[in-house]
Amino acid sequence: MSSDVSPAPSTFPTDSLLARLELSAPARPDLAWLAAAYRVWCRTVPFSNLGKLKALRSGQPLPSLDAGAIARQFLEDGSCGTCFSHAVAFSALLGAVGYQARNYAGYTTGDDGVRGEHATTIVHIDDQLWLVDTALPHGAPLPLYRDRCSQIEGVMTPMTATPHGDLWQLDFVIAHNNSRRQATLVEQLRDTAHAEEGFLRTLDDEKNPFNLVPIVRLEVEDGSLTLAGRKLFLVHATDGVVVEPAGLATLRRFGVLPEAYEALWAEA
Repeated sequence: MSSDVSPAPSTFPTDSLLARLELSAPARPDLAWLAAAYRVWCRTVPFSNLGKLKALRSGQPLPSLDAGAIARQFLEDGSCGTCFSHAVAFSALLGAVGYQARNYAGYTTGDDGVRGEHATTIVHIDDQLWLVDTALPHGAPLPLYRDRCSQIEGVMTPMTATPHGDLWQLDFVIAHNNSRRQATLVEQLRDTAHAEEGFLRTLDDEKNPFNLVPIVRLEVEDGSLTLAGRKLFLVHATDGVVVEPAGLATLRRFGVLPEAYEALWAEA
């Protein structure tokens, strides 16, 4: 893995994004700040396929994977994107404040038989690698090892990382429906164009739910919220899974659906 610092693009709105996340830049790129930034990101920046669905239904181009464009979109209307958007934007923020962060991509499989694509971020601090998957929030940075497994019991996404070739396989559980999936990392994403290639492959599987119904996920202090079509799943650390009908009043109360996408959700 390359060890040079990953700079953010010159157009990346670092200061505005830090202010929105209520973060100050770190005095040095250490684990404590990374853990705090990861926690805040997962509780503030929603994972969603709304921009992708809007593009698919209107025939417009897919959302940009330019890091600056992703960040500005979030600052404007509170939306972000799926795993590729999250990885690109979060790693750019980390690079802007001095971290060595790289994005990696691979494929996913699971109990449902659906194969998909996935992108995630790995950070190098001193002599240790840390996984910070912003699309599959696992609570805290997960250490990665070349010779053994590591695991974390995140409320939203319990995860185990197992060495696989030169990279890792990530085994995780989607908390709101208790489905088991695996993400096998196969390559480092070199640049925006390379990330866009992987993003385009997400369109290949007609059974992929991220191409079919609105899905939004967000961590909260004691669990997580997942909007899947017309259902809102609340996952609590102690109470388990609670399912509520996803009316607009409920979605607004929880802040899980950006206002700019309410009409899209209503038409789904």
